[in-house]
Amino acid sequence: MPRLLMIVIRSVCGKHCLGTVVAVKFVVKKASNGEYRFNLVASNGQIVATSETYKEKRSALATIESIKNNAGAATTDDQTE
Repeated sequence: MPRLLMIVIRSVCGKHCLGTVVAVKFVVKKASNGEYRFNLVASNGQIVATSETYKEKRSALATIESIKNNAGAATTDDQTE
């Protein structure tokens, strides 16, 4: 059974802010060039993020562990304005 990471996604609905818990998982794949990448996949099957490629599988797995350990403290840097 794949490990699931629970994340909180906040969506804005008018003046109300709703917290929705979404189950996601990391899926590691081997690319056609022999390198590894991973996708972050939502419970509905939608890919919400894709990594760069890694020459070694252990590097992709280490990045996944780093994301699991550190993403909760991530800030948002909105550079659209």
